[in-house]
Amino acid sequence: MNYRILLVDDEPIILSGIKFLIDWQAQNCEIIGTARNGQQALEMIQTFSPDIVISDIRMPVKSGLELLEECSHFSSPPVFIMLTNYQDFDLARQTMRLQAIDYLVKTQLEPETLTASLERAKTECDKRGKLAQATVATEYMEAQQTAQLRSAARDILSHPNDLQLRRVLGKHHIFQNFCIIQILMDPSSLPSLSSFSCKERQQLMDWESELVEKLAGNLFPNYLVALPDYEVQRLSLFCWNLQQMPDLSLFCSKLTSASANTTQMQISLLCSSLFTDENSLSEACSEIIGLYQYHYLMGGQLLTSRFLLGEQAELKSLDIKPLTNRLTLELRARNRSQAIAILQKVSSLVAETPHLWKEGIECCSEFYSICSMVFHSASPELGGFFSDSSSVLSALRCCTTRQHILNWLEMLTRHTEAQLDAIASSRSNPTERAKLYVQAHVDEKITLQDAADAAGLSPSYLSALFKKEYDQNFTDFVNETKMQRACQLIQEGNQRIYEISYMLGFENAYYFTRVFRKHIGMTPTEYQRSLWQPPKE
Repeated sequence: MNYRILLVDDEPIILSGIKFLIDWQAQNCEIIGTARNGQQALEMIQTFSPDIVISDIRMPVKSGLELLEECSHFSSPPVFIMLTNYQDFDLARQTMRLQAIDYLVKTQLEPETLTASLERAKTECDKRGKLAQATVATEYMEAQQTAQLRSAARDILSHPNDLQLRRVLGKHHIFQNFCIIQILMDPSSLPSLSSFSCKERQQLMDWESELVEKLAGNLFPNYLVALPDYEVQRLSLFCWNLQQMPDLSLFCSKLTSASANTTQMQISLLCSSLFTDENSLSEACSEIIGLYQYHYLMGGQLLTSRFLLGEQAELKSLDIKPLTNRLTLELRARNRSQAIAILQKVSSLVAETPHLWKEGIECCSEFYSICSMVFHSASPELGGFFSDSSSVLSALRCCTTRQHILNWLEMLTRHTEAQLDAIASSRSNPTERAKLYVQAHVDEKITLQDAADAAGLSPSYLSALFKKEYDQNFTDFVNETKMQRACQLIQEGNQRIYEISYMLGFENAYYFTRVFRKHIGMTPTEYQRSLWQPPKE
């Protein structure tokens, strides 16, 4: 190989002399450049990454010693040969301390001396290269092992009797005095959640995983954070070699605060009992499954095994088959009131029947699919809520409580109602179609072009026609509709003001507040406070 050489000296005559002192090519060396001071050399090292630097010690701007010290902090520093005009052994000791390979006096520099020094420098380059390769290989193996462990920790909860998974975790003694903590993520309060891509959802989980890793390292002596379960937005944490149960309330408090500030996701913790060995793994997993089901029906932020000691509600199946058949018929017949009544009955069934989390998800998915299928058959170019099934159903799987499911069914009912209204008026005047489009997509960012497409008009003609028929600008109508929706959301009290502003498509809370004041006569915060105050007599 050719070794890349950088020469550094503030005296041009010295640089020229070193260049022609030996046959560099015969030494498998190539001079890639020269520098006149330490600062210039540092910039060239960062740009060209030479293998060997031959540098004077005493130079203006930045000395050779300062250059050597700065480069010593690099992940792959070059090998240094230092030059000086003096027999200064104190400087020699300093350069050796900073791992320079050699120290040469310029007045005694001969071809043989420089060649011998170069040989030592080349040997050191080769040694560092092998060490770097070994380090990379070691780091790769450690990363692979960690990834395998984290993957096994994620999968073991669903397959506690899998012998391979047990072996992977068991050889690291993870089942000695251990407990399992499952962290559930609730992103439902995030603004515009339904518009998040799969990649954006995974990014949120990765950030949350980093938070858990950092906090667990401060609180637990031995722990392993499993790979995120992206589909259902949850993490698992194994803690072992425990003499007693860890302080779960402290961990929950710190993680809740960190999540609120970083990902804005709400979290809940499910914590198993303390178990002694691998023979208890199935029982530990059963506790986590039981706590997950309890959390689905009852909610709660910090649930431990004691919540499973009391009498549990008897689970029943959600008998939705008759309702699915009826809904399909009523939607095809465009019977708006009957279709909405059926969806409301579905919500009542979910609210009143203790059932498995999986059944609640499947119920919502089934009714969404029916609505989407019927609406697409009526209008193949259908947009909005019923057009992106993968995103909608992905958001649905993030629902971890029955209340989330009920909120989701309410959203499905509202979109179904709006879509039926739009279909009923599809042959009415175009401005009515534009208004219905706005009402159906109030939770999204609405442009004049979108509404014009729905009305079958050009944007400019729709704008003029809308103003003529309703004596109102189209933008004002959109904002008025959004502010009515904002009032409804503020009354429900599930989101913060800034979250509502983002959810309704406003780019910042300041503009949202201005529009809200214009249409409602007060700021969102004032409106929120007015809901808490008793009416004046």
